[in-house]
Order: sequence, then C-alpha cells, then structure tokens
Amino acid sequence: MRNLLLIIYIIIITSILGQELHAQKVNLRYCPYNYSRNNGNGQVVSTFASNITPESIYSQTALTSGNQGNFHFTWDNPVVYPPVINRTWLTSNEGITTQNWFFGQTNQGSPFNPPSVPNGNTATYTFYRENLPPSGYITFEFIDPVDGQPTAVCTYQLFNGGSSSGGLVSGPVSSGSDGGLESEGALADKIALRHFERQTHLQPEFDNPTEDKSFEKNRRQARIAADDLANFVPISPFVNSQSFISTPTDLPQITNAKKVLAVDYFVGRYRTAALLATYTENEVYNHTKTICDRLNGGKILEIKPMQISGGNFILTKILQPTLIVEYAICFSLADNGTHYMSESRWGIDEFAKGKNYLNFQIWASSTTHAEALVTQILKMANKPIHFSSQKPSIPTSFVESGRYTKGRLLLNIRSMAPTKVVFNGKLKRTETTQYSENWAFEQTLDQSLQVVEIPVNQMFDSGITITDITTNTHDVLYLADSPWGIDAPTQNTHLQVFEVTENKGADTPKNGYLLERNAHLKAEVKSYVSLFKMLRPSAQPLDMSDFEGVQFEASGKGIVEVVLMKKSIANFEEQFRFEVKLNANTRSISIPYSDFYSIRHKVLNVKDITAVVFSFRGNDRDFRAVELSISNLHFVKSINSNSIEKTSDINISVYPNPTTSEAKMIINLFNDAITKIGVYDLNGRLFWTKEIQCYQGNNEILLPINDLQTGEYICTFQASNLRLSKKMMVIK
Repeated sequence: MRNLLLIIYIIIITSILGQELHAQKVNLRYCPYNYSRNNGNGQVVSTFASNITPESIYSQTALTSGNQGNFHFTWDNPVVYPPVINRTWLTSNEGITTQNWFFGQTNQGSPFNPPSVPNGNTATYTFYRENLPPSGYITFEFIDPVDGQPTAVCTYQLFNGGSSSGGLVSGPVSSGSDGGLESEGALADKIALRHFERQTHLQPEFDNPTEDKSFEKNRRQARIAADDLANFVPISPFVNSQSFISTPTDLPQITNAKKVLAVDYFVGRYRTAALLATYTENEVYNHTKTICDRLNGGKILEIKPMQISGGNFILTKILQPTLIVEYAICFSLADNGTHYMSESRWGIDEFAKGKNYLNFQIWASSTTHAEALVTQILKMANKPIHFSSQKPSIPTSFVESGRYTKGRLLLNIRSMAPTKVVFNGKLKRTETTQYSENWAFEQTLDQSLQVVEIPVNQMFDSGITITDITTNTHDVLYLADSPWGIDAPTQNTHLQVFEVTENKGADTPKNGYLLERNAHLKAEVKSYVSLFKMLRPSAQPLDMSDFEGVQFEASGKGIVEVVLMKKSIANFEEQFRFEVKLNANTRSISIPYSDFYSIRHKVLNVKDITAVVFSFRGNDRDFRAVELSISNLHFVKSINSNSIEKTSDINISVYPNPTTSEAKMIINLFNDAITKIGVYDLNGRLFWTKEIQCYQGNNEILLPINDLQTGEYICTFQASNLRLSKKMMVIK
C-alpha cells in the first residue's frame, strides 16, 4: 500500500512539473521598441527561456559557440515568454532588400539562438556575427515557438561599430478596415455603436488574407461596388506585393463618403501598406488618419513636406500604441471636369466647398512604400492631374499626443522654436448634450517638447485648434473620453430615453477607476437592449488586474445582465456576466470578478477589458418595459461582496451531477414563466434546446443525455430577460 501511494505521489508530482515545464505561448505579441547589440567573439549562450523546451527544433538547432554577438531586445512591458526569430531581411542604405536568413537554412545553423531567460523587459538572442553587415536596416519576423504563428515583423537600423543600439523603425501596419473614422463629435453615438458592434459581431479576418479577398481577382466587383475608385488603386505597387480588399463597408452610413474602397498590401505575411479611398460630393472627406490617430493613442513623431511626381504632399510619421511606426500621406483629387486638382492640406477646413473629391489615405511601413503608392495612384488617373501651386501649410507647433483624463486635457506639444500658442476649442460635456461650449487657453512654449495641462472640468469630447502665434500655422485634433452608447435592434426595441449626465461630484475611492458620467435608459424591449460604457476611446482594451471588481449605484425596472466585455472573446454570449434585479430604489451594487460567469470560459482574466455592458433580454414575443439609471460606475481595488444583491429569487440546479444515465434541471421560480432550456458543450455548441412553461415553485425538467459523450457541459436557463447557467458532468 505504501509503495502504491508513493507511485501515485510520483505520478502527481511529475504531472504538475510537466505542466509547469510545458511550453507557453508568447505573452507580448508586438515589436520590441529598441535593441542593443555587441559583437564580441564567442559570446556565452544563455539559458533559454522557459517556453523553449529541450525537445523543440529551436533548442536543437541553436548556435553553441563560434564567432558570435548578442542582440538584446527590449519591450515596453515585462516579457516572460519571448518569441523566436524565424526570418530576417537586410536592406542596404540604397534601399535594396534581400532575405538572407530563414530558420535552419544557413550553413552556420540557426541565424539566431532562441531567446534567453528574460531579464525584466529584455530578452537576449545570440547570432552568428559574420552574417551581419555594419550598416543598413534589418527586419525580423518574430514567431510563437508553440504554434509557429507570426507575432510581429519589425525593422531596426544597423550602425557601424562593435556595439550599437537602435529604435524601432517599422512593423506591420494596421489594416485599411480600421481607418476612416476617428473623429467628429456629432457622430459620437454612431461611432460608439460601430466599435461595440465590431466586438459583438463576428468580423472578417484581414490579418491573414485569403484568395477570396484578392483585389486582383475581385477588381471587377470592387469597381462595380465603388464605381471609379478601383481604377485608381494599384494591384502590386511593390516588388512581390499582393493586394487584398479590406473595405469598411459601414462608412457610407455614418460619414459623408458616398463610396469606399480599402486595400491592404502584403509582402508574404507582412502587411506593408494600406490604402483607404473614398468619394465625396460637395466637400472633402471629413476624417483623416493624420489628424485623428492621436485620439486612438497614436503619437505624431514628425510632419514634413514631400514632393511626389511634381506635386506637394505632407508626410506624417506616426507611432501607434502597438509601437509600430507608420508613414502616412493624405491627399484629395478635386474633380474640375476636364482635369483633377491634387490638393494636400493639414486641416479639413482648408479644402474648398462645392466640389466632388476622390480622397486617398495611405499608410505604410516606410516612406519608400508610401511614396510608391501615391505615385501609382497619380499614374492611374483617367484624366490629367494638375497640382495646386499653394504649398501645404505645415504646423510648426503641433500636438504630438494627447488624452483626456479626470477633467484635464494633457497635451504633449512639439515646437520648432520657443513661441506662444493659443488653444481654441468647442466641447460637449456629455454624449447627449445638444450644445457645445467654447473654451480658450494660452501657453508659452520654451522647450521643443512640452506637456501642457488644460483644465476643462468633466467633458465628453472637444475639437481643438492650436495656433502658433509666431508663424501663424495651425494644428487641429479631436480628443474624447470613452463613450456611453446604446445597442438595440430598431424593430424590436422602442427606445424612450437615453440620457448621459455629469457625475463630477462622484464619491469615488482614491484607489478606484471611475468611468465618467452617469446614464439613464428607458425602453420597451422585445429582443434586447444594451447600455454600454467603453473604457477607452475606440474600444481599446485596458488591463484591470489591479482591481477586484466593479461598483455602481443603480435603480430601475427588470433584471439586467452586467457584462465585462473582453477583447479576446468574439462571441458576446460567451462574455462574463452577472444578473442584478433592479427596483425603484437606488442602491449601491458591488460585484467582485469571482461572481462573473461565462457559458464557456472558466476563469475571468481581466487583462483586456474594453467595456462594461448593462443588457436587458426580451422574450422575442411581446414588448416589456425596462429602465435603468447608472451612476458612479467604477472599478475598485477592495470590494465588499456582502453588499451584493443577487437574483436569488430564482434558483436552478442540475441533479444528479455527475450523471451517467439521466439528469434533471431543478428550477425554483417566484412567478409563472415561459422558459428556454439549453445544453451546450464548453466550445459553445448547442446540443439541445426546448421552450417549456414553468410555474411558481419547483419545476423538474428532464435533460436528454443519451447522445452526449463523456465531458463537461453547460445547462442554460432563460426566462424573460434573465439567463442563468450550471455545469454538468457526464460520465459514460
């Protein structure tokens, strides 16, 4: 017996250790922001990171000795499971690019060792020094050693000398499907709903293009859909490039664009450029990437004039939140009948009214690719192009980056020389405010980069013009707080009230994260209605791991689901949620993370929260009145779970559990109700569903399990706008 226990103990310990040593996927899937390099001979090969198992090809093919050097890559966050370098390209100072290394395909073994055990934000890679030139540019394809999928493609400049360092030059740019709508406060509700729907509805995949999206093969259909826009879009403007359609088809419904066409350009699996083309009537397209990426967390590093094919353009260098650098050019072709007039302006209000425009926004991983795209577009015009004699006015003082937080605008201003700048803006206090307030502010700039803090009190959004008094040049931008919004099917919801009010007097704990402004919803609902609050503009995710749960004051009518929206969960039904029964009296509600449940996922990881959603469900047959007032919504670090009022008037259980032959769902109701019962597997696949009339008190529902295999299942219960679930284990 003792020997048997010892064997079992060894098996358990071995299993645990095996799990600990099992390779883990990369935890940072974007470019390191810089590197440092040394070229010493015979560099010591460090112990490999824990996600490189001894049996992996990366470990077995690694360099062990010889004429070597080290690359030390640094990310902006601690790295635990670093990527592997799979391919590298070298680009000479003259712009000639060659792929000189592919994993396992050199005479010297692997071109780079697998990464070392990371030191904070840095991981070290050893390379064979003879393969590395002293200057030019080097591009790395990083991949996940577990599944072999690319994580990032990143370019850095090489310098002469045995030891050197350099910052990120470029990486895979964003898709054309993500462009075209970054501003305009008057469209706040539509923009918020667009971001919400993109997360709650399955979206096309543009990062891994397929043949059905090939622009070359579908150019005829694109020409029909977007009229003459396709005639201006090149198929392969770069060597070995392929083009794929990525059109955001919703733009004509929410902008002044009459027609839209977007194309992504790939070299291999690397998106090297994107083009967004729009057609507008009587005015220019009123959203530009160069003006508005700052709302989405981007940073303008440089603005400079550029001549292409005899015309004047503006090149903008933008550092995105992913630490990818994009080079953007925006211009328009005004239709003058017999010819086009090419115009490039920094501000939208500088374009003449009363003309029809073809508008082009281009962004690429290099200035060469951006220039090549513009050149090709100009060549493809179906009538002569004239260039405006007026050189574009480029701001000498501009906002490098900016954000709104806690009643203040924080603007990083870059200036060419000491000067004085004047800020003028129009702001709205809330999403539903019908009027704008004017504000002004002045600041003397005595440094090339200076942080300017402007008190505006609580606000939702503001358009801003910055005037350099010395040069009389202007920068314009738009900044906003994360929005409140409504998602409701028009035919199945009668929205009566949606109002957002200020909560600047909120009593929020010092360690809390307040989501500004309060919201009131009143509706009659047949299917569903959702009130949501984004955590950041443009639905960017936030890591909320420093907190324990959410807290708010609420009153209303009905049972509402509180949903924590995760970026990584595509199916809204699989998001983590918690039901709250509302009444007319306002009360404080606190919900710890541990009380949220999902029909598929076991543990709530809050590293990528995008929104808090309050959702009412109907019965899909008749309209029912619901109402909700939410105030002082915030995340808290310390939470009192005893203050939670759960929907405990309804209880469900599954018995027996585990089961081998049959199981029953026991439902205790406080009112008669038509209910819907379902059985799902952990992947969310539906195996059985039935609508059943249940009555006040206990109800027993027989669950069919004859066709189920051994495993875990989710049994769901839905009545009116309440949804509950229980796990069931089947053993056969």
